[in-house]
Amino acid sequence: MSGEMANWLRLQIEQRKALAVAACFHSDGRWWRHPDAPAGDLHAGEPEVIDGELTGDVFLYREGSRPVQAQVEHIEANDPRDVIARCEAELAIIDEHWRDANGWGRPVDRCRTCTREQGYPCQTVRLVGYGYRFRPDYKDEWMPELAKAPAG
Repeated sequence: MSGEMANWLRLQIEQRKALAVAACFHSDGRWWRHPDAPAGDLHAGEPEVIDGELTGDVFLYREGSRPVQAQVEHIEANDPRDVIARCEAELAIIDEHWRDANGWGRPVDRCRTCTREQGYPCQTVRLVGYGYRFRPDYKDEWMPELAKAPAG
C-alpha cells in the first residue's frame, strides 16, 4: 500500500487544526467557564480579574435552552488550544512514521521508523488514522490490526 492513507490523514489533521486556529477568536485558544457556574457561557482567552470580578471574552454555547454541565465540560476540555496541540502531535507522529526511501530516494512501502518487515502505512499511522475513521473517504483497509481483532 502506498502513502495514500498518510496523505489523506495529514489533510484531515491539517483541516482540523485550521478549524481550531480559526476558533481562537484572537486569543490563545483557551476556553474556560466561571468556576461558580455549573454550566453556561464559555469564555475565551486568559481569565482576567477586574474590580474583583473574574472576566474574559465570552463565547456563548447553548444546547437548546441551556447546556448541561457534561456538555460544557466536554467543550471546555476540547478547546482550540488543546485541539491544536493534539493536531501538532499527530502531525509529528506522521512525520516520524513516514515512508522510507531506498538508496536512490524512491519511496518504498515500509515505515522509516518501524521494523523493516512491516509494510506501510505502519501500525502507528493506522492507529492515528483510526481516530479519523468517521470522516469521508476513510477506507476500511486502513484499519489497524487491533481494531480488526474480535472482541472477547
